[in-house]
Amino acid sequence: MKQTLTRKADDRGRVSLGPDFAEEDIEISIERSVNVNQLPVMRAVHFFAPSDRAKARMYAGHDIPEADATFGIHWNTGPVWSKSAYQNDDHGSAIKDYNAMEAASDGALVSAYYGERSENLDDPDPYNLNKYIKIGISPPNSSVTPIPYEKDANSDYYVKSLPLVNAVEVSRDEYPKLFQDNVKGLSVYRSSDKENLIRKVYDEKTN
Repeated sequence: MKQTLTRKADDRGRVSLGPDFAEEDIEISIERSVNVNQLPVMRAVHFFAPSDRAKARMYAGHDIPEADATFGIHWNTGPVWSKSAYQNDDHGSAIKDYNAMEAASDGALVSAYYGERSENLDDPDPYNLNKYIKIGISPPNSSVTPIPYEKDANSDYYVKSLPLVNAVEVSRDEYPKLFQDNVKGLSVYRSSDKENLIRKVYDEKTN
């Protein structure tokens, strides 16, 4: 039997269900409200090697339960998620991406793009990834998940991923500026120049 209860947690995050539930096996589903206006705004781009089909799976959120989309980084570290694995990049981009993912796992409003760089927009685009962006919430207290995607016929290519929920789809025709001026060398980063636009578009799409 399913029963819905609403309770307020105390200052230590504890909730009492009452004596009727003593010694019961209970499955808990938690719904939290998030103030989007208090979340940092980040951008994510995926200019790396997984196939178009793999990026389409990320766009659709197929590989993390209840995600509307996923975003992430690779840096050839396999499934490893530890700071030391990202500190050997000569240009410092890998550790910046790692730190940005750690920040996003604490909660962020993320604009994620899965298509090609502007100079490659004439390349085949079987899933129309060049034409759309997903904007959604990376929920607070999320865990980075290594997900294997096909790079070629002989190898898996791990993208260390976070979920996006409550995501909306935005087309290039609607807001072309959202697709411009990506920071070179980084996959995930805090956005200052596009912050107001990303917030505006997300508010329009969700209200």
